[in-house]
Amino acid sequence: MTTLDGVEFDGRSLAGKAAVLWFWAPWCGECRRDAAIVAETAKAYDGKVAFLGVTGWGKLDAMKKFADYKLSGFPHVADVDDKLFTTARIKGTPTLMFYRPDGTSTEHIGSISAEQLADKLNALSQS
Repeated sequence: MTTLDGVEFDGRSLAGKAAVLWFWAPWCGECRRDAAIVAETAKAYDGKVAFLGVTGWGKLDAMKKFADYKLSGFPHVADVDDKLFTTARIKGTPTLMFYRPDGTSTEHIGSISAEQLADKLNALSQS
């Protein structure tokens, strides 16, 4: 896939790592509320947990505008054809997928507090 910055992103780079995929949409109110939490937490866990934003269900221009305004510190891929959303069976945004290094995962659907996210990441990075 391609990031919102136009750089090719190979999902295989996440293999064997603790990782979080944050599925968001540019029109999503909960995503807007959570954006700063996710961005700051991604910076705090840099080197421990890899973060990837996956944006879909919207127009590319709106995705880029939202990411420029609210998000920094980790890559975001544009799922303009909704392939990742469909493959991951995303039913609503925001959804966070937490991947352990062994490839197993859990998910959190809906808004998340900084404390909830930190608790999930601490458990994830220790597995």
